[in-house]
Amino acid sequence: MRVLLVEPKAYGDYPGALHPHLGLAYLTSILRKRGIDVEIMDMRLGYEVADLIAKIKLLVPDLIGITCYSIQFRNTRKIIEKVKEQIDCKIVLGGAHVSAMRSQILRTTKADFAIKGEGEYTLLELCDYIKLDASNFRDIKGLIWRDENAIVENEDRPYIKDLDSLPFPAFEMFELKKYIFYKERRLPIITSRGCPYSCIYCSVKLSMGQIFRPRSPNNVIQELEYWYNKGWKIFDFHDDCFTFDIERAKEICDLILDRNLRIRWYLGNGIRVDRIDSELLSKMKKAGCVFICYGVESGCNEVLKVIKKGITIEIARRTFQMTREAGIDQAANFIIGHPSETLEKAMETVEFARSIPVNHLNFYNLIPYPGTELYRYVEEHGRFLQPKETYLEQTTSRFDEPIFETDEFLGKDRKKVLQIGLSLARKTLFIHKFGRLLGSLFWEITKFSFMNRIIRRLALGNKLGRILFNLIKKL
Repeated sequence: MRVLLVEPKAYGDYPGALHPHLGLAYLTSILRKRGIDVEIMDMRLGYEVADLIAKIKLLVPDLIGITCYSIQFRNTRKIIEKVKEQIDCKIVLGGAHVSAMRSQILRTTKADFAIKGEGEYTLLELCDYIKLDASNFRDIKGLIWRDENAIVENEDRPYIKDLDSLPFPAFEMFELKKYIFYKERRLPIITSRGCPYSCIYCSVKLSMGQIFRPRSPNNVIQELEYWYNKGWKIFDFHDDCFTFDIERAKEICDLILDRNLRIRWYLGNGIRVDRIDSELLSKMKKAGCVFICYGVESGCNEVLKVIKKGITIEIARRTFQMTREAGIDQAANFIIGHPSETLEKAMETVEFARSIPVNHLNFYNLIPYPGTELYRYVEEHGRFLQPKETYLEQTTSRFDEPIFETDEFLGKDRKKVLQIGLSLARKTLFIHKFGRLLGSLFWEITKFSFMNRIIRRLALGNKLGRILFNLIKKL
């Protein structure tokens, strides 16, 4: 049995890939553990569809798995069409977009299968069925498939309770030297899955569920130690809820120190401001944590209550101050366009963001994902400004075009605040990276969108550009 896993190109003009895709790395490891031959093509590394087709013809895989994101769904659909035009092959889709769209995904592509939720065991079972040349896939939980002319969505697969049972992600199967973070010896890691909170906009629970499922501290340390001994010293923790269990987080820090792992690590996904204390921050600092991103989402307590965030701006302020005192760089995430928000309340968020002692800010456009409480709210109380059938394919949370409007917060006002927030985010990021003088200069330059693209490509898109930017950072 041979499987080819494919990561499509990133959306827009983003140059290259920072590091291997964590989800594909997990899928690869569990398939290889079962003795299945796996190859990976990460098209973010400069590969075109012609390269993919050539690789398929060379390998003749029994199954091709393609990651599916909302923003690059059109591109993924074209890849599938071009492959199917030339090769008779079976294609399965996975990823966050499948969990959001579910059976609709096969109505709009020529893929044969799709996997919702966690993919490891569903993909493994699908491979077993294909090896047996099966035609009925009704018993595979988590699978969406074609039964002649009908599209069948099987029942959901229960989430994996024991994450320690999964083999470590197989990063060694990727072309590691081609990734932007290779020179830094920097890899991603995730120590838990699922989020137990009820934020009305969040799509995480669609794919990872609403039960917090942690890996044990010892299991996490074993993975860190494995790559540390191979020369990898920097790690991006991709958890949504790393500090949900504060004592577990402290134990991970203690073990890093006990094993004398001299690493640096980042928490960039946006953890909660109410699941942290000064003791944990102190331990994180000693254990090598150099950056924390916090998910605040609004600077207005009324809005925070409506979106069921479960925090207040007062809690956020205390956390920012504690983090600053601990000596850890920090960022704060905010979203514009929540239910009940008005122009005035959105500007409260902007002003709150300006007032907090963080190193930089992130502002995002609110995206109503199908299956979320927010989506139902927009259908009942708002007006979509983009076609419901395709808006997920043509926008991201970093764009300034609103998806919907309400009577209280019109589209033109949403765009105005988004542009203010996104500009502020760029300014704080550049100042954090390059200092006030150079950072402000870069910010002024990137007010012109074409210059923003040039600088981003220079910084990340090629080796010479990264060397120049690293030299600038040291000035």
